[in-house]
Amino acid sequence: MDCKLSVIIPCYNCENTLPETLDCVLGQSLHDEIQIITVNDGSTDRTEEIIGRYAASHPEITPVHKENGGVSSARNAGLKAAKGKYVIFLDADDLLTPSSCGELYKAMEKRGADCAVFRLSRFGFGGSEYNPVAEKLAKRDNIPYNDTELLWTFLTGNKCFRRDALLNAAAEFPPLTYGEDGVFWVSFLMKGRPVITGVYSAECKYRREDPAVRASVTQTMKLSLVSDYFTSCSLVLDALDSDELRNEMRLKICRTVTNEFYRRLWQADEPVLDALAQGYGKYFSLLSPQDTSRLFAYDADIGKPVFSRKYAADNPRISVKVKKPSEEFLRSLYSQTMPLFELLTENAGEYSGFENVSSGRAKAPVQLSFSGSEKLDPRLLRAVLLLKMKFPFSVLPSGILKKAASIYLK
Repeated sequence: MDCKLSVIIPCYNCENTLPETLDCVLGQSLHDEIQIITVNDGSTDRTEEIIGRYAASHPEITPVHKENGGVSSARNAGLKAAKGKYVIFLDADDLLTPSSCGELYKAMEKRGADCAVFRLSRFGFGGSEYNPVAEKLAKRDNIPYNDTELLWTFLTGNKCFRRDALLNAAAEFPPLTYGEDGVFWVSFLMKGRPVITGVYSAECKYRREDPAVRASVTQTMKLSLVSDYFTSCSLVLDALDSDELRNEMRLKICRTVTNEFYRRLWQADEPVLDALAQGYGKYFSLLSPQDTSRLFAYDADIGKPVFSRKYAADNPRISVKVKKPSEEFLRSLYSQTMPLFELLTENAGEYSGFENVSSGRAKAPVQLSFSGSEKLDPRLLRAVLLLKMKFPFSVLPSGILKKAASIYLK
């Protein structure tokens, strides 16, 4: 039966988060006119059992079962099963605020829109924050399909699409493990030239898992992931229809490499770093001086990344002093989003696998001391460095620096 809106949820080994996601969709103000499509992509945990239990008591749930083929094939299968006038793609660990579906339907009907962009917030590992680009776009009633800001919000979770518009544009997710959202989104924009509106009263809550507990695909550093990312970049650039958009996309590629890959330098091996250096260099060389300045302003704590663990160890910006670091402390330290640090500890020989550990004198201009038992906010070192750059005070005790950074993060 046709309905107002279909929510497509690709499901793979998501037993811990799927119930909360299903409950949030079932609790929508528009719940009695929503089709919920769960696409079980060959899960090996209790995901299939959970879907069956929910579907037995909720006729609005349409279960789809398939062999494992990745999130793109799962979303494509869900789209084929969709009956709603509008479609949302929601991951099995993400949430929608209770009135989101109703607000999206009302706004799109009123404005005759093919697509709506709504608010996007992140929660979980790394703290909570709103995506600033989605915040701005969600406040606008009319957004041209070729607006450069649309290139900075590839995630599909905070988009609602008119299903006919997707079908007319022949929009499909490509078989990639990273960057598939961007290819789908830009293909839809360029082929469909949709009428786009912002809806500030709707919100997608994007969950970020602690990589020490359960790393998502985008938190895993593998050569195949890097290869898929640069493949997606080529596909997006080929689809764009103006030099202005292509230039903006090259800038975004460089920034994404810095933020999504380089900031996790200590999880990467040499083949991954070599591939990142080659890809980054290719697109960085095509940036204008103005765009280069924009890039470095975005990531002032990093500047131009050098894809070498040895370079990072030899050129730290922060010295972290710890007598006896616990395993939890070390996991949180090497998950920091500012990787240019050194670890100074008395028992440095126990950590010979890391190039940036020593028992010698501090080399960095900023020095912090820790007990080694606490778990660090993954943004802490970055916040300390940004504060130091913003307020060039000469010397402050370690405790005051850490306290100021904690307040800054809040």
